[in-house]
Amino acid sequence: MLLVCFLLFISFLFRVELGKSLNTDEAAAMGAVYQAASLSKGYRVKKFLVKDANQYPINVQFQRQTEITNETSEQQLIDRTLFNRNNLYPSRKVMTFNRHTEDFSFDVHYGDLTYLSNTDKR
Repeated sequence: MLLVCFLLFISFLFRVELGKSLNTDEAAAMGAVYQAASLSKGYRVKKFLVKDANQYPINVQFQRQTEITNETSEQQLIDRTLFNRNNLYPSRKVMTFNRHTEDFSFDVHYGDLTYLSNTDKR
């Protein structure tokens, strides 16, 4: 109620209708200010929940040695999804490589990005 009275007073004083919309830059700045005020002990603001999410899927790729017979073996390329699209952040994922007895390497990369447009892929 106090805010409404204040807005009416300012509108009356300057004889200008105040804008009540925000563009994206202003919205991000206001969100940051509101989050900072909510985290500080000096201000009392209404509680709100912020959830961070990973926008892109993250995969891990490695080679696994598979034995065909006792004398022959072949390497198989494994590509597993660690985190799906819009997975909450921060989160932890544990992978166990118990079949590897020698040194190995793995690559971490973005997963399937076919849902993105060409503009978004840049």
